[in-house]
Amino acid sequence: MKDRGLIMLRHGETTYNATRRMQGQLDTELSERGLNQAVDVAHRLGHLRVSRLLSSDLRRASETARVIGERLELGVEIDPRLRETHLGIWQGQTHAQVDATYPGKRAAWRNSPGWAPPEGESRLDVAARARPVIDELLAEHTDWPGTCVVIVAHGRSNAYAIKQAV
Repeated sequence: MKDRGLIMLRHGETTYNATRRMQGQLDTELSERGLNQAVDVAHRLGHLRVSRLLSSDLRRASETARVIGERLELGVEIDPRLRETHLGIWQGQTHAQVDATYPGKRAAWRNSPGWAPPEGESRLDVAARARPVIDELLAEHTDWPGTCVVIVAHGRSNAYAIKQAV
């Protein structure tokens, strides 16, 4: 049997990324640069045999996936379990604002899988939500040998879904 490929992509840049503002589950749009990044990655994926394209339901990811889907002539399957980490009351604040109000807490969040921002999710919460998407793909879809599946989501949800597997 030929190998199956799984490509997990982070969405293109948003103005929040460019200004070091914490998005979490805020539904932000791609910046012009982010849209160009989506076009670029779509061209880079053009030589692969992509059989499915999945995306988070947040606009920055689904718009990136839409651009890729147009290039690859694939529909986008939306799955809200692929959403980014909910950052609670930190959402919308800059890194500097969070650091000033909650000294050392961003480091605690990054270094402790069970720690969550106030009213937000921990890495363990995100992994429990996102990992089943990967497990379902592997278990239910055996018709993709020799091809790959592309998931467009978010840096943290992608990382935590994969880390949960090992």
